[in-house]
Amino acid sequence: MKEKEAPTGFHGVNLILLLTIFCSILLFPFHAKAVQAPLVLIGGGKEDFMPKSWSESTFKFIVEKANHGKILVLSCTDELDSIPSYFIHLGAESAELLKIPDRPFADDPETYKAIEKADGLFIVDREILAQINNWRGTRTESAIRNHFASGKIIGGSGTGAQILAEVKAFRKDKDLTPPEAIRSPSAIPFSFQTDFLPLIPRVLVETHFTRMGGLPIILIKIAQWKLNSPSKDFFGIGIDEKTALVIDENLNAKVLGEGTVTFVAAASSSTIRLDPRLPPIFSEVTCDVLTEGFVYNVSERRVVTVPPTAVQGAAFPGGGTYRPILIDGSNDSSATLGDFEIFNHNRDSLALQLGILDERPGEQAIWGTVIMSSGFSHQDYYENRLGEQRNFYSSSDD
Repeated sequence: MKEKEAPTGFHGVNLILLLTIFCSILLFPFHAKAVQAPLVLIGGGKEDFMPKSWSESTFKFIVEKANHGKILVLSCTDELDSIPSYFIHLGAESAELLKIPDRPFADDPETYKAIEKADGLFIVDREILAQINNWRGTRTESAIRNHFASGKIIGGSGTGAQILAEVKAFRKDKDLTPPEAIRSPSAIPFSFQTDFLPLIPRVLVETHFTRMGGLPIILIKIAQWKLNSPSKDFFGIGIDEKTALVIDENLNAKVLGEGTVTFVAAASSSTIRLDPRLPPIFSEVTCDVLTEGFVYNVSERRVVTVPPTAVQGAAFPGGGTYRPILIDGSNDSSATLGDFEIFNHNRDSLALQLGILDERPGEQAIWGTVIMSSGFSHQDYYENRLGEQRNFYSSSDD
């Protein structure tokens, strides 16, 4: 079947990062080298071992690309045997856990040999600084790089996916929260690391994306990098839990699973302000939020395949009379100004997953929008508030 080409004419508005975040689509040249083997990046979340689940298709893909051979599961801590057992259940000849807890073990020749013999690797979701500090510059890193260079598949979940991208950004004291990203983004700057397992060129990956309110965080990371290294370009990929991004050798990245994958980048004309005395500003940001079946080319930064269930959004009608409108992020009445208003989002922290969120017609004062106030006021409701906006605009035949 011939791949369906992406439609043209995406629409959006400029981004000013205050309490509400919007994105506009801008395309600009970017070319990265192809990768040497397929990669599977999972946004975290507990595996669902039921048939026809999100994890079955994702983990089975890894097994198939490993030619149903031996899969080695890498971790820096003790693990249960559920993931190796799952790979065997899905058709792997064998699968086992290799715990690499410190630098002496990581630099042991026997560790190198164990990784060398594997047909596929999978890195679990654990502390990213432990993975970087214990494995960087050791035989373990060399073995993973050689495995990749030989064309063998590598998968990772959570931090195991993050470390496969060229750019890693972290803070040693504590993780950045969405409210901190909005109110004091430069108070504790990020440390950037680019020489450990840079398998996906010029990319930074964030996982647990919607549940943790990751959009302002990934924007601040990109903004800090761009201010400090304006000549070195990279962009961000945010992956939801129970969602995977499968990247082939030509940097075509296909979305699988239950959530979305968000691609975010600065433009050459972006305006950035990270003043600790003022709210941050980051304008002219590209943002594509994609669901299962979409394919995005990481080198060209564009959607290259659209699933048949996708529906092109309506074009802005133009004309009409306009008036000044104030959107107050701390006032729930602002949520009525869009085309539709989402409600029940404060009823239960799992409202989105339980399917109990609902919408009703809004005032349509601002065309083509769904407005969610207090977006980052309570961590338990990040997923409801951000995820429902995502789901509302993800049309299908259902």
